[in-house]
This record gives sequence, C-alpha cells and structure tokens, in this order.
Amino acid sequence: MEIPRILVVDADPRRLRTLCHRLRSAGYEVLQASNGRDGLILAQESRPDLLLLDDALPGISAVEVCRQVRADGSLADMNILLLCRGAQPPDDQAAGLPAGVDDSIAYPLPEAEFLARVQAALPQTNRALRESELRFRAQYKGLPIPVYSWRRQEDDFVLVDYNLAAEEITEGHVVDFLGVQASAMYRNEPDILAEMWQCYRQRRPYQREMLYRYRSTQATKHLSVSYAFVPPDIVLVHTADVTERVKAERALHKLHGELEQRVQDRTAELERANEALRAEVARREKAQHESERSRERESVLNALLRISMEDIPLTTQLERALDEILSIPWLPVLPQGAVFLRGEDREEVALQVSRGLGPAFQKACARVEPGHCLCGRAVSRAEIQFASSVDERHETHYDGMLPHGHYCVPILAAAGALGVLVVYVDEGHAWDAEEEGFLGAVATTLAGMIERKWGEDALRDSERRYRLLAENATDMISRHSPEGRYRYASPACRALLGYEPSELVGRDAYDLFHPDDLDAIRKSHSTILEEPSVYTVGYRMRRRDGSYLWVETTSKTIRNPETGQVQEITAITRDITQRREAERALQASEQRLRELYAQLEDHSRNLEDKVATRTREIEQRRQVAESLRGMLTVLNSDLPLDEILVHIAAEASHLLGSDSSAIYGLEEDEGTFRPLTVLGLEAGPIAERAFPRDLSQRLRHGEPVAVRDVAAISDESGRVPVLEGLGECCQALMAVPLVVEGEVYGGLVLYYSEPRAVSEEEMALAVAFADQAALAIENARLHEQVREAAVTGERARLARELHDSVTQGLFSMMLLAEAGQRLAGAGNLERVRTYLSRLGEMSQQSLKEMRLLVHELRPLALESLGLVGALQQRLDAVEARAGVEARLLVEGTVHVPASMEKELYRIAEQALNNALKHASATAVTTRIYFEGERLKLEIVDNGSGFDPQAIASGGGQGLVSMRERTAEMGGVLTVLSTPGQGTRVLVEVALPDTESGQRDWQQ
Repeated sequence: MEIPRILVVDADPRRLRTLCHRLRSAGYEVLQASNGRDGLILAQESRPDLLLLDDALPGISAVEVCRQVRADGSLADMNILLLCRGAQPPDDQAAGLPAGVDDSIAYPLPEAEFLARVQAALPQTNRALRESELRFRAQYKGLPIPVYSWRRQEDDFVLVDYNLAAEEITEGHVVDFLGVQASAMYRNEPDILAEMWQCYRQRRPYQREMLYRYRSTQATKHLSVSYAFVPPDIVLVHTADVTERVKAERALHKLHGELEQRVQDRTAELERANEALRAEVARREKAQHESERSRERESVLNALLRISMEDIPLTTQLERALDEILSIPWLPVLPQGAVFLRGEDREEVALQVSRGLGPAFQKACARVEPGHCLCGRAVSRAEIQFASSVDERHETHYDGMLPHGHYCVPILAAAGALGVLVVYVDEGHAWDAEEEGFLGAVATTLAGMIERKWGEDALRDSERRYRLLAENATDMISRHSPEGRYRYASPACRALLGYEPSELVGRDAYDLFHPDDLDAIRKSHSTILEEPSVYTVGYRMRRRDGSYLWVETTSKTIRNPETGQVQEITAITRDITQRREAERALQASEQRLRELYAQLEDHSRNLEDKVATRTREIEQRRQVAESLRGMLTVLNSDLPLDEILVHIAAEASHLLGSDSSAIYGLEEDEGTFRPLTVLGLEAGPIAERAFPRDLSQRLRHGEPVAVRDVAAISDESGRVPVLEGLGECCQALMAVPLVVEGEVYGGLVLYYSEPRAVSEEEMALAVAFADQAALAIENARLHEQVREAAVTGERARLARELHDSVTQGLFSMMLLAEAGQRLAGAGNLERVRTYLSRLGEMSQQSLKEMRLLVHELRPLALESLGLVGALQQRLDAVEARAGVEARLLVEGTVHVPASMEKELYRIAEQALNNALKHASATAVTTRIYFEGERLKLEIVDNGSGFDPQAIASGGGQGLVSMRERTAEMGGVLTVLSTPGQGTRVLVEVALPDTESGQRDWQQ
C-alpha cells in the first residue's frame, strides 16, 4: 500500500518539529524544510501528495512558493494547505489563494482537528487506505507492553514513534526524545546500539535482559528487551519490566546463603526451606515458560500484521499467514490446516487455502454450508468448535481421512463471520483454553487482513464503476470546491455548453451564470453549505457561443464525517429549455382556466350549502354506525353485565342528546320497572324510584313511548306524576322496551330537560340500543348456563373416574377384607397373609388414583410456573407422594411458545397417568433436551409395558390424544414398549422462529 507523503515547510523550528511528529505518529511519510527555497527543491524531487506551507517564510515567500509549484506541470495534482499563524488568516493569504492554495488552516489547532483537515486534503483513495492503516495502527498503539520505533538514518537510528504503554511508563516524557539519535541516547550503553544493528542486519528478532535506568523518570528497572525488524528500515524495541522477578531471584540467593550457614544445626528447617525453594523454582520456570510463549505469540501476531501490510493478493497473504500459524513451536498442531471464506451470497463458505491436505479433502470440503459439520457450525454460531476426534459432528468424510482432532475458529468481524480457520491436532488431544484464546486472537488479526483487502478491492471497483457511469451519462456531472470552482466535469459538458472538460476545471462556475439569476444561485449555494440536504435550482447558463439555455442543477455536499465541514459539492446538470417553454405555455393556459373558474364559483356556492347539509347527516349516521360497532365489541368481551349496560346507556344518551338515561328491569310480581343502570344529571332521584306506572303499561306490551312535553300529562288532582321529585331533568322523555326471548325484560328510557319532539329515526335508533341491551342480557344468561353445564359435566366425569377406578378398588378391598376375616376365623393364616398383601397393593393403587384425581382438580400451573415448573409440581404432588421414584431432567436453554408448552404438558401428563394407572411403575424419568434445532420430550418408566403391535390400529383414547396433540405441533411421537420391560414415550418437535410468547428454560 502506498503511504501518503507530506512535505512540511515552516520557519518555526519548534512548530515544525511538532507538526512532523503528529503526522508521523498518524502513519504518514513526512519530509520537512525550514525555508521556501529548500521546500521547492524537496517538492520537485520527492513529489509529495500534500504541501503544508507556513504563511511567514523568510526569503522566498509562501505566495511565491505556491506560484512556482503551480507553474511546474508535474506538480499540478499536489494539494497545498496554508498554515496561518493566529485565529485570523493574514492579508498575504488572500494573495496566495489565487496562486493555487487549496485551503488554509489557522494554527494552533487541536491535534484531532488538524489530522482531520490533513486527511480531507489528501486524495480520496489515499484517505480510504489511510483509514484502514489507522485501524492497524490502533492495534500497535494498544499493545500492553512498551514499544518504541527506531528508524535507520544513515549510520544511526532515530526514535520516530512509541505506543501508549511507553508513554505511561515514562510518565509522558518520552515525547521529549522524539528525533533523538540512538548513538546519543545510548552513549554509555553501546550494547543496546549494537543489538539494534544486529537485529537490523540479520532481519530477525533478538532478545536479552538488562538493568536500565529511564532518563525520563530516573527509575531503574530490570527489563526484558526484544528487538524486531519491520521492513524497510524500522526496528521495534519491546520492553517488559522483570524487576520483581529479578528481586525474587536475588532474595532466593540470599535465602540460600543463609540456609547454608545454618544447615548443621537446623536440618529439618533446611528441608522445609528446600521444599519452598523447589516450589519457587517451579514457579519461576512456569513464569519463564509463559514469558517465552507470550513473546512467541507476539512474534506471530506481528508477522501476521506485516503480511497484511504487503501489497500482494489475499490468497498469498492467507497462505503465508497459515504457514506462520502452523510453524509455532509451542502450539501442538499438525502441519495441516485450511482457511475457508464466506461468499457474497453468504449461503456457504468456500475453501481458499490449505496446507498438508490432499486432493480428496479439497474436493470433499470445497464448499461447506453454515450449520453443517464443525466448520459450518463455527460460522453459523460464531463460536470456536473443538473436537478431539472424528465424532458424529463430522458430517463430511472422504477416502484416506486419518483419525484427528481440530480447532475450527470463526473469523469474526463487525458484520459477522467472514469465514473459519481450521488447524489439526492429534487424535485424543485435550482442549486447552490458552490454545483457544491464542487462535481466537489469530482469527481476529486475519479478519482485519481480510476486511482490509476486501475494502481495497471494493474501493477500486467502485471507483471504476462510478467513473464509467459519469463518463457516459447524458447529464453533465461535475464536482466543485466549496467556493464553486470546477474540479471535474463529465464529457456531457461538450453537448450541453460546448466546452471541453479540461476548459472548465479550475474555472469559477459563477462566470457562466446569467446576471439576472445570480441572486437566486447565491441563495441556493448558501443553503447547500449550511444544510446537509439535496437542493435543486433552475437557472440560465452561457454556452461557449454566447447563447443562453435553461438548465436545472441538483447539488449535494460531501462533508468531513468528523468535523462536518464541506469538502466538495457534487452536481448533476441537465437541459430544461424545452420544459421551460412548455411551462410558459402552461401558465397561459392556467390564466384562461382561472377566468373560467371565476365563472363557476357562483354555481359552486349554491352546491356547497346542499353538500354541507348532506355531510352533517352522513356524519351523524357515521357516528351511529361506529357506536353500534363499539357496542358489538363490548358485547363480545368478558366484561360484567353491569358494565355492558352502563356502556349502552352512555352511548344512547350521547347519540340521542339526552340529559339522563336509565335501563329498567321488569319485576313480574309487582308489575313495576326498577332501574338497573342510571346515568346523567339526575341519576340519584331517578335511581330511587320505579318508572311511573302511568307510562309503563305500553312498555309491558312491548310498545315504545315518546312524550314531547311531560307537563301536559296529569291526573285528576293536577299533579304531574312523571316529574314528581325529579327536578328539572324530565321535561320530555323517550322509552323503548327490552325484549329478551320474546318477553319484555325491561326498558331503556332517555330523559330531556327541555320539551322536544322525537323523530322516527331517533326512535328507531333507541330501539336498536334497546336490542343491544337485550342481547347483552341474553348473553349473560347463556354464559351462566354454560358455566353450570361445565360444572355438571366435570362432576359427571369425576363420578365416572371414581366409579371406574377408586370405587371399584375399594369394593375389591372390602371383599378381600371379608374373605380374610373368614380365613382368619378358620385358622388359615397363610392365605390371610396373601389376602392382606393383595389388600395393601390395591389400597396403594387406589391412593395413587385418588391423588391423581385431586391433582387434576387443581388449576393448571403453566401460566405462572412454565412447563418445567408445572411438570415438577405434578411429579411432587402425585408420583412422589405415591411412592414412585420420579426424576425431571432439563438440558440446555431454549425459548418455547406458551401454546406449545400447553400441548407438551398434556402429552407428558397423559404418559405419566398411563405409567401410574396401568403400568404400575415404581420409577419414572421425564427428560427435556435438544438435538440440533429440535426439542425432545422423553418419559421413561419401568412398569409392566405392553405390546405395541396389539394397539397398532389406534390404541386407547390416551394414545390417540397424544398423537393428535403432537401432529398439531408438526412433531413426531414414538412409543417403544416391551411387556415386562417398561415403556418409553418420545416427542420431537421443531421450534418456531418467532420470539413472541416464548419462555426461557434453563437447568
């Protein structure tokens, strides 16, 4: 990969050093100069991608440097950023911009913002590759041990970079040594410089321990120092603090000397001390072994990082990476391995590279579906799969396959599994957490390598596709600087404007706009820069021949993802001259239509009045229909009858505009209507009395009643019975009967505070509400009848169960007891003991069946306990108390819908009932486990068993019910039994994908 090259020209030595360090730490190749003359020479010799130019250079000014750079045709593509001292750019910057400055940076500036501005100024391809480089650099920065990067400079080395661990151990002072030569820093320690040269010349790692005093903190440490060469000219120095280990060694030597002096007098104590010494030596050896493994792991990971940085095909990178992994001394793997990658359709993984595996393997394992074999399982589950031998999970076999074990390690990225790394081990090799952890780190490094390579390939393909699209589009595609200058124009500009693309590049687009359209264009330009949106504007542009044409341009900004600053404006421009002419013709036509419209307005006003009246009528009918639909919903709900009647009374009062409403029930013995539900202003007085007798006669005959003005109704004494004690709420009323099963049950009455007439439509609506109330009452009666029938049916079932099981058993026990008494009187004690034994067995069986019936009467515990809890409760309440050894085994965790839980519980319950009632089992085991994607429920008992062939035609009702429930879940029921050897019932069902209504099972 080509690293971006940046030339920094700054007269301030301190700022020049700071800027160069920032850029080198970010991974750029940096050149530097302190004046304009040297800067021009370096620019012409090295041809950098970006020039950072101080605005106050001595000698040759920044403006002159820009002019000479732009005059050199070979440097035309180089971007120039002007470094301005202070918050405001100086006056000479304005003179420098026309000379070719692309942008300016006010300095000082925070490091993150400075790097973002530099990255934005680099070409797009380098920027994308740079982002990938930054990800690898983050790994370098995050290494847990201090690392220093020394670059060869002629006959010496110079410190150019360090990681966060190095900054922490030196308390931040390491920055003061950037750019310092190794010969100067290690003047009194020539061995260090010699070891760096040895690593550089031999191109291989080197390691030793030393006593070292940090110049930054003056702290003296015992260090384990490792040197590693990184092409082309970098030596990485890793340091690990082993001071504590050295101190322990010295303390051990001291203790050994003291023990030598006391060996004759305290032999026993010396023996104990020797034991402690041996333990300490073992600990040291283990620590040394772990340290060596750690260095080897770091070496392999560094090698993989170096391979990922090389510009070679991905297949070659994977082959070299696999060779590195298989050659690790401490990792007990065979010289066999492979790397599989996922295809674009993600439906399968394909073999990419392999080592030590023959053609038979490459043919059989060329492609693997996710979820199949160990490789496919590692990809689908995103988990490492280990096998110590060829077991049942190995679904793929081929000729010549030898016994083996292996690790299948998924190569994981943020978007999911990219593939799988497979390494082979000897058959019987035990799983090791350290091996798995290291292979996981290797797979993570491979994921970065693969993503980087795929990203580079995708970036190049995308650039080719989009350039081809732009070159062949009929609309002109262009790119502009934030100020509006052309940076690119597609070939369509020839047909549109008559210019060649090269003639437009660098030109200000405002030069081509019609003077009358400039204000509108400037306004749209400002909007585009301020708001991240797509903006379209129409205007006139001048062609090369001087003529103008109407165009329409759609523009969008490209912004820095970190700062949000506009970097570029993309635009698509098309010719709309014909459309504009059509629009003018359309405007003339619209004017004529307006005149015709004015003539029609007078006619429309008359129609609007009629439509408004009709609309009010339609709205009223719509409200009535919605109210009736709502009442149907309420009637079909489980609400109590009182709440349903309240809802009906409220809806009737609302739609018929009454002030109060009531639903009455007819009392047959008294012949009066008593209120059941009362709503409204005078609910209290209405609820205290029955419906007036002088108006209830017609209701009892099923006729509606409407009273326009109740003041006109009076008896011989001059009273108004309807209004007596009701205040002012009852000046008019409307009453309709409630007819239930052909008989008058009660009535719906609406009260009004003012006299009013009742229309036929209102009366029909009141009758509809009364019918709804009657239907609610009839439904309540039917529900009560259903509940009574259910209770009666359950009682009948219990009576049958008691008669068929417990009662028969008790009767048999009574006969045995009587026979036993007679035999005891006759002195036949042997037969008495036989009868008593049978009596005990029958009493035990009757007790089991009675407990089973008691358990069935309890509410089902599935809702609160779930399937596992309900089964455990059943086994504790029935089988355990009946003396049956009962076990419940649950393996794994799963989500199961509540409806499926109920069916599984009923099947298990029926199987347990059969074992208890018919098989006389003394032990039963219920097991729930999973194989693949299928749930399995198994009930095994040691009862008397039966012959499955004898019931092959269908079996008893219990078996039929179990088969039907299993079939409804789409599962398979298997019943295995042998007379005298017990029974095994197995249910297999596939779990649905949905997550709604599911419960966690875990043991």
